[in-house]
Amino acid sequence: MITGSSAVSRSTVPMNSSAGQSMDLQQVKDRVYYRLREDLISQEIPPGAALKEIPLSERFGVSKTPIREALARLESDGLVEIAPYRGARAKWYTARDFDQLYEARFVIQAECLQRITSDPASPAAQELVRNVQRSKELLAAERYDELVTEIDRFDDILFSAIDNDVLREVIDRIATHFRRIGKHTMTEARFKSSVNEHDEIVKAARDGNQKRARDRLLRHSEQTKANLLAQLEQGGTPQS
Repeated sequence: MITGSSAVSRSTVPMNSSAGQSMDLQQVKDRVYYRLREDLISQEIPPGAALKEIPLSERFGVSKTPIREALARLESDGLVEIAPYRGARAKWYTARDFDQLYEARFVIQAECLQRITSDPASPAAQELVRNVQRSKELLAAERYDELVTEIDRFDDILFSAIDNDVLREVIDRIATHFRRIGKHTMTEARFKSSVNEHDEIVKAARDGNQKRARDRLLRHSEQTKANLLAQLEQGGTPQS
């Protein structure tokens, strides 16, 4: 369990049920939830770590009620697992979890790509072109920190083709898991292959070739998953 200064002051916990102080209680609950959520995503709380109510209560300076409710919300988010008699633990990803995450992301990405491919002049299509060009420039300049950000933006641009609030919630949930999986400093070869894979996807989309675009997207998804699993086997932090 990580230690550190309390993120929530005891003085913010309401002492009665008045309307104003009830709002304070909700704010306390939210602050505990969001802090724990960020700690889980950043892996400051590592996968498999026990999340015990009493130590967490002491850390945040609150009663067990906000902790219990935060853990329940985090379980709903898929970031925490709660088992009878064992309590709560930070979710530990299995190979099946990775398969499901990549499959879910691919299905949505493929739909987005189909929409973009059907209208190569759309803003999203043009932004993908600029994204790949920018990625090539950063790769050539060996500005890898910026390149990681640009590579991540590729997915964001794809998802922008979706105008559906329900799907956006699904996308955000999936993205949270990929954020938690983490970042790893890739080799120059992997940077180059990622940019090339994005380039092939965009070229197929610009040509209006939906089958080729989908095939290139699938190959890219399989490559990134294989890279992640290889790093897990080596005991490293995976690149999503």
